[in-house]
Amino acid sequence: MITFDAARLAVDLKKALILTLVKLQAEVLADAEGKMFTPEGRADIEAMPVSDVAGVLTAIITEGPWAVLDEEGKGSLMSTSNPFLAQYRNSNLWNPARQDLVIRGRPAGSYTNIFGETKTSSGKMAGLDLEHHADKTGNIDFMPRPPSHALETAMRWMANGRFQEVIVATLKSFPWGSYIVAKP
Repeated sequence: MITFDAARLAVDLKKALILTLVKLQAEVLADAEGKMFTPEGRADIEAMPVSDVAGVLTAIITEGPWAVLDEEGKGSLMSTSNPFLAQYRNSNLWNPARQDLVIRGRPAGSYTNIFGETKTSSGKMAGLDLEHHADKTGNIDFMPRPPSHALETAMRWMANGRFQEVIVATLKSFPWGSYIVAKP
């Protein structure tokens, strides 16, 4: 009698696919980190554990605020194609004295910055173009920065066939015959 151990196959195939997703996450991270402009951005990107919800495996990569600033840029050079820019501009994180993308001084009072920290502004420079001021003083905190689009580029490259290539290789090398059981 010949049977097929489908239950064991399902468990082992899932393990193999999880390892493959972890490998792909590592490739995306390495590629994105290599293209980021700042060490803070590189340190602020992370692969989350692969999750299995209702039989769907999901591999997520998260970006913290430093990585977002690197990915999307900041100030007058930030990417206007950022799909979350409108949401950010309509949030309490956006400086109300900032009608354009230029980094400007804030009105007097306390506010929450992109890092979730509560800060206080004297209001002395409210509305002032701090990017122009930074050019004169050398204060890099207010210098605009172009976007690296590092994660976006890495994901686009992976979606161009690398994801499929690695998953197909996993499926081709999987020992399907090991789950055929011959019983006397």
